[in-house]
Amino acid sequence: MVRLTLSRPFFAKAAPFLAVSFTETILIDGVEIRTIEMGETLDFPVLPGQHTIQLVHSKRSFATLGMTFSHTSDPVEFVAQPGSLPVVVGEFDMLLEKYDLALQGYFPLA
Repeated sequence: MVRLTLSRPFFAKAAPFLAVSFTETILIDGVEIRTIEMGETLDFPVLPGQHTIQLVHSKRSFATLGMTFSHTSDPVEFVAQPGSLPVVVGEFDMLLEKYDLALQGYFPLA
């Protein structure tokens, strides 16, 4: 099991009426697992052992002339083992237009 939390970027907190939302694709060991939205926390199962987690941020808009641009976060390594929960947190980097991931720690499971 691993927990992933994505923060809401400053601009989404400052202007909630704009209804800004991003959906990120989660990759575990380079394999697409599912999607997650900003401000969301997800727990999902992984096999015991060493893994990497990444996010892919895709953007398509009028400003990009309808073309899709993708930004992939740097991979973060974690070890999944029985009895502990790796917690990964993502903070949005406005300059690079992607989430920076960091392993916050391992929490014991009851």
